[in-house]
Amino acid sequence: MAYSLWLVPNEETEQKYLSKTISELATKHKGPVFEPHLTILGDVNLELDVLCEKVNKVVQNTPVLKLETSSVEYSTTYYQCVFVRVKPTPEMMQLYEDLKVNLGLTSPSVFMPHISLFYGNLPYLERNEIATSLEIETQVFTSQAIVITPSGADVPPDKWEHLRELSFQG
Repeated sequence: MAYSLWLVPNEETEQKYLSKTISELATKHKGPVFEPHLTILGDVNLELDVLCEKVNKVVQNTPVLKLETSSVEYSTTYYQCVFVRVKPTPEMMQLYEDLKVNLGLTSPSVFMPHISLFYGNLPYLERNEIATSLEIETQVFTSQAIVITPSGADVPPDKWEHLRELSFQG
């Protein structure tokens, strides 16, 4: 099984606000409802215990992360149909690099911090209309742990669950 590593907003108001936006968009545009999260790495193919051991080595040196949202945008992919960007910080980028090294991931990849607001295969004009219609003010929130969830093409969003939470200790 593959796993994803997430950052989840801690503040209850932020979690509710993002959840409400995701739920409203899912209802209006017939998409899935999912928990607000920022994927640090997706589809990591390791046994869960091995993955936890390797991630735990990284979180021991990672401080609580302060995250700040910026613009609402859209892309060409299903999972980034409409999203809010999260401003990169040195701590977040270092976490990403440290996780890749400790997990032995060597393939080049692009890390664009964001929190998806809608999953779907909508026409680009509709994606643009959704993105430009959302008035999301800049939000600042913290994330205190890496959340490990099941992932992969065979795991739908309603089956994503928190298998482990590894708290930052740096």
